[in-house]
Amino acid sequence: MIKKQYQQSQDHRQLSEWANEKTINALNELEAEENKMEEQDVKQNEPTTEQPGQPDINNLKVFEAGTGGVDLTEFEGTRVKIVGVEIIDSISSYDETGHFQEGLKRPVKKIKVVTDPVTTIEANKDGKIEKYVIKASELFNMTYKDNQWGISAHPKAAIQKFLVRQKVRDVKDLVGTMVTVKAVENKDGKVFLGFITE
Repeated sequence: MIKKQYQQSQDHRQLSEWANEKTINALNELEAEENKMEEQDVKQNEPTTEQPGQPDINNLKVFEAGTGGVDLTEFEGTRVKIVGVEIIDSISSYDETGHFQEGLKRPVKKIKVVTDPVTTIEANKDGKIEKYVIKASELFNMTYKDNQWGISAHPKAAIQKFLVRQKVRDVKDLVGTMVTVKAVENKDGKVFLGFITE
């Protein structure tokens, strides 16, 4: 009798272990299936090169240089007021005598003349629409002489021609005068707004 009860106990334990093993296997299979479904969901939500706005290395769009496709030439001839004149630091490849020197990076000062805003451009930056104010500006060289910075008195100097055009004597008197906008393309093909200076 004891032997029979022991045998039944052993059979019951084996049956229980077998059931536990089957349950664990079933749970593992279910978990694996859920993981597989989650991976498919993630892959479906991942951007692909076929979605709009995603670049494809084999079919890249070539954009014109400049301000993101905005045609600044439409503002040529616009009259705007000068609102600021400041002295800025710059780098020049020309020596003190005005000769170009390959590789020279001489620190210089320039006069920057800036106008009222000519236009405002909206652009998408990191998913946000941001506004950029476009002003016209021009730079004029300064001269270093007798241990100080100033402007050339020569009548052919760009700053002197500009002062004559604006009918003022001093650089500080440029603020408040009106200028005519022009679109200028630099050597890199980028367009910016300047104004007629002579």
